[in-house]
Amino acid sequence: MKKPTKIEWNGKQVFKKTKFDVDKKIRQATFLVFGDVVMNCPVVSGRARDSIDTAFEPFIGLVYSNVDYMPMIELGTEPHIIRVKDKKVLSNGKSFFGKEVHHPGTAAQPIFRDALFSNENNIKKIFNDNKL
Repeated sequence: MKKPTKIEWNGKQVFKKTKFDVDKKIRQATFLVFGDVVMNCPVVSGRARDSIDTAFEPFIGLVYSNVDYMPMIELGTEPHIIRVKDKKVLSNGKSFFGKEVHHPGTAAQPIFRDALFSNENNIKKIFNDNKL
């Protein structure tokens, strides 16, 4: 009679290695997107570009910015009125504009979405690499 095959359960070790490998791939993909976001960020003062950063949690990679106007860069703005709050007139320091300005809105500059979509094939290659 043939001896039964011994089966060992190494689930914890396999999960730990798999989690490490997946997190490594998530980091690679996140840094691809991060690089393109930083490179394509419009620069006036550099504050928006300097605010772009990454964060990681298990199985999650984030590219983000903490400046309050980044959604306006990414999504654009509708036409709107800018009114004086604490001053007598609106000014940029060089020119005076009056008590209100009818701003035409701004076009979206979707740097986050563009960076993600332009790297789609590279990200797929990272995750389709079977070296887990």
